[in-house]
Amino acid sequence: MPINCKEIPEQYARVQENLKKLNLDGMLAISLENFYWLSGALVTTMKSIPDRIGAVLSILDEDPVLLTCSIEESLVVDATWIKDVRTYEEFKQSPIVVLADIMRQKGLGKGRIGVEMDYLVACYYEELKRELPEVELVDVSVLYRKMRMVKTPREIKILSHAAFATEEAMTRTFWEAKPGDREIDVLNNMIIKTMQAGGSQPSGSFGTGPKSAVAHPFADESPLRNGDIVSVDFGACFDGYYSDIGRTAVVGASGERQNRIYQSLYDVQRRLIDMVRPGVKACDIYFKAVELLHAAGIDLSLSHVGHGLGLSIHEEPLLSPFCEQPLLENMIINIEPFYVTDEGYHSEDSMIVTKDGVELLSTFADHSKIIPITNK
Repeated sequence: MPINCKEIPEQYARVQENLKKLNLDGMLAISLENFYWLSGALVTTMKSIPDRIGAVLSILDEDPVLLTCSIEESLVVDATWIKDVRTYEEFKQSPIVVLADIMRQKGLGKGRIGVEMDYLVACYYEELKRELPEVELVDVSVLYRKMRMVKTPREIKILSHAAFATEEAMTRTFWEAKPGDREIDVLNNMIIKTMQAGGSQPSGSFGTGPKSAVAHPFADESPLRNGDIVSVDFGACFDGYYSDIGRTAVVGASGERQNRIYQSLYDVQRRLIDMVRPGVKACDIYFKAVELLHAAGIDLSLSHVGHGLGLSIHEEPLLSPFCEQPLLENMIINIEPFYVTDEGYHSEDSMIVTKDGVELLSTFADHSKIIPITNK
């Protein structure tokens, strides 16, 4: 049967292209991220209650079928473009058995079916094999990550708002904070502002003084002390998509050494951002970061210098020495050099790869200097 949907989302067109390319008869999306990416239905309980499986069955040259727990049916039907929505009754029916039955109905009791091997737990994998012994299950975990690298217009809109809103919440929080405030109170103010801007599930690392040199420190009741560096790596979830911004502040006036280190880090980040354009390899940005930081007398304190961003905080491509993926138009990436001595210095920004270069998304305020936290 041909595809009957009048308007096929860009995501499903990508799936169909890869089904043909890999000689697959069908493909399953079972993780929350790929289920949402394909269907448009954000079923958050798929993560908080992992047994509550949902699946999108993509079929070569046919309309997809969506399977969800009956308790989530109304949410899914209201959100998805997929017309064929099936359900199973939680605790009474095995979702894998129901899914296998749907596949047989669709003529997929044999053939090659793509599955997310890095998500499907062993017991479900074994159950699916028992139900469909003549099916060859092919790992498409990497394929899904590759398909999600280039963002759709809707994704770009959400992620653009997420980056700007998160940076604004962080910056305004620093402007309002005072020496002597507790770390946890400052972080909670950041969380409140982010949620007021539409974010959910806010989280972040927050460290002052020696704690700023820890990769992901927890905020506690420690006061902000004059002269201390404050390193924050913070984000939230906006309509299923994540923000991730890193900033460095100082309590009171910054010292000459602190200014020199931060200025070097910031200048390197700007030069890396200037490199961004379609065709540049992810690893080339990493190697340039190492070269520039070394020339500035500091070192990279991470095993990467950035990453893709979307339905997960770290998506493809990873700006690491091993990733030769060329940047593509409409990727959204973060660049985040991080340097640790006795203190930690961080500058992380989100950007979209454009046709001719790059467009920064976290542009609420200038952070070319360490952000001061002072008595107003």
